[in-house]
Amino acid sequence: MLTVPTMEDDVYPTLNIFCAFQIDDCILQSGDQLLILYDHLLLTLLPKFVSLRASLHESSSVQMQVVPILGDVIDTLLYRLPSSVRFDAIDYSNLADYVSILNILLSAAPRLMDNSLLTLQLMRLRESPSKPMNEFVEERLGVSLNVITSLTGITYIDACYKDFAIYSIWKFDIKCKTEDIEKKLVTLMIDVISVANACCTGYTTRIKGLSINTLVRLFQIMIVRFLEKTILELFRILFASEGFERHVKNFEMHLVELKIL
Repeated sequence: MLTVPTMEDDVYPTLNIFCAFQIDDCILQSGDQLLILYDHLLLTLLPKFVSLRASLHESSSVQMQVVPILGDVIDTLLYRLPSSVRFDAIDYSNLADYVSILNILLSAAPRLMDNSLLTLQLMRLRESPSKPMNEFVEERLGVSLNVITSLTGITYIDACYKDFAIYSIWKFDIKCKTEDIEKKLVTLMIDVISVANACCTGYTTRIKGLSINTLVRLFQIMIVRFLEKTILELFRILFASEGFERHVKNFEMHLVELKIL
């Protein structure tokens, strides 16, 4: 599946996907410019996929199907694909720079087959970060890597600096480990609140793309991983006066951003 921005988004010939395949912006001199841009992108990509499929058939029985989809990739993964659709691998460009790593992880990881990997290209950098790679990724994530693994089963594997960008690798296990199941409710509450604070801090300081809807996606994964009894009790605590209201500044204000689908 290949997703590209919709025409409602700000789309420019200088976007990575167009530059990567050397789509010439001189084609935009007449007619419906954006439509022509997409036409030329697909005309450039399709022969490459045909060649790849032919090479795969020579060495294995692998079957490949390419489905171009125009639209927001998060909405596509969450709502537009049948719930049974799973992928052997998911690879992202630097989309995480614009909608946050956390949004990408929570929408893409549940679409992975068992023991499959998710790769993300993070921000462009002129040189490798000075701090350890796991610390750099955690800083960009905005939440402790251990907290994300404990709550969601999404685990950071590795990251590297290559071609002036950071590439990170993740895996997803929907099954809840014994140590996570046995965590005290207070610990779970603190972990969830740390995610909520990352999503709901002030508009000028929070990581781009995060909102209360990110928290909803977290809950959608946790409901599957944890016992119903645990989730119900956790929700009771979180939505009582000692939960979100006390620990997340102006939490009620952020409810206006909630998407109803």
